[in-house]
Parts: sequence; structure tokens; C-alpha cells
Amino acid sequence: MKKTALLIAALLSVGTLAQAQADTLADIKSSGKITVGIDPTFPPYEYTDDKGEITGYSVAIMQSFANDLGVKLEFQKTAFSGILPGLISGSFNAEGSSLNVTAERAKKVLFTVPYSKTVNGVLVREAEAKTFSGKTLSPESLSGLRGAVKTASVPEQLLKGFNEQLKKEGKKPITIINVDSLDQTVSTLMTKRADFVYDD
Repeated sequence: MKKTALLIAALLSVGTLAQAQADTLADIKSSGKITVGIDPTFPPYEYTDDKGEITGYSVAIMQSFANDLGVKLEFQKTAFSGILPGLISGSFNAEGSSLNVTAERAKKVLFTVPYSKTVNGVLVREAEAKTFSGKTLSPESLSGLRGAVKTASVPEQLLKGFNEQLKKEGKKPITIINVDSLDQTVSTLMTKRADFVYDD
């Protein structure tokens, strides 16, 4: 299981933690708004509804946070792979997309308290579901297949780790197909460019 949290501030080092938080919150309050980078392509957490409005569970949390600060909430749509670079560079004050908490990411950014737990799984076309039925998911069961994942995601890193294991065992690697959104992973699967989607 992985924990998901919102990011509220970019940090240069552990030693700057308190100062970075104080400066960021003071800046947000004085400007009267909080700018949030978001990739609204991951329902039900964050997505664009039929009216073109960004909504979802993570969005509700960010709105509550903005309300508590007494500031206006503004979203800046960003590709998932640009979320952390944008936060670290100061393009926005906070990150509003569901993001897995990892030790590597925690070296660069400050996470809030995690608010969700997820597990990664394999999504296949119905016609191929019998191939996986009753099997335990393992790197070996994916050997030689093509898997679609979001760029810069934890599932992408996990597939890379699977490939390291398969290489050591002398087995065919997984062909990793990188895309920008969950919708694109599913589209890649349904057009048969990929054999499976790996995501949480």
C-alpha cells in the first residue's frame, strides 16, 4: 500500500523547514490567494467535470485549506510529470494532485498528513483477462508484455524495478510505454498499443 498526500511547500533542505513554511504561508496570506498546480486527470481524486470545472476529493481538501487560510484558491493545470519540478521551482505554492509519499520525494518537498491508501494493480482488456485469472501478480507474469504508465509516477518506477529483477533472471523485460494521464494509459490499452495498464 502507498500513502497519498498533498504537498504544501517546496524545501531546499531539512534545516529550512520552519522558515520555508512561515515564508510560504505569510506570502500566501498577504497575496490573498494560493496557487495550486494540478493534473486534473485522476478521478475521483482530481478531474475536470462536464462543466469544465476542476473537482474531486483532493480539490475539496485544497478548497478547505484555502478557506482556513482565508484566501482564494487558483488552479494551474500542469502535466503530472511537471508537478514536482513546478512546485520546487516556485511556479505555484502547493500541489493538488494525488501523489504517492516516497522517501525520495520527501527529501525535496514537504508532505501533509497522508489522506488515502492505495495499491497498484494491473488493468487488462476483458478478452485477455483470463490470462491473468487466478495468478499472483509478479514481475514474471508481466515478462515480455507492454505496460502503460503515467510518466514520473510510482507505478513507472515499480515497472523499472521489475525489469531489473527480470534482467537478473534472464527473462524478457516489460516494455514500458509512458504517457501523461490515466485516460491516455487506458486509451493505449484499448488501442492495443499496450497489453496492460499499471496504476493505483
